[in-house]
Amino acid sequence: MKTSQITVTTSPTLLVGAIAINREIHIHNQSGSIWIGNSNVTTETGVKVDNNTHDIMHLTPNETMYAVTNSGTATVFVLELGVGQ
Repeated sequence: MKTSQITVTTSPTLLVGAIAINREIHIHNQSGSIWIGNSNVTTETGVKVDNNTHDIMHLTPNETMYAVTNSGTATVFVLELGVGQ
């Protein structure tokens, strides 16, 4: 298990780095809306995660996850399960 707190900006911000195992990812967006996707994510191409919501996703080996805001910053908490740290 690994936890982190990340400040997301209007530029793609790395939430989850690539490792060689399957993982379950819990995202809690504490402030503002964010859009998640790959390293080229935008507010047009990403999946929206609203303010003060929690989403669960599954990543396959070597996948990454990024996020952006439409303005300002957002505080995001990430829980990675399946990570031996």
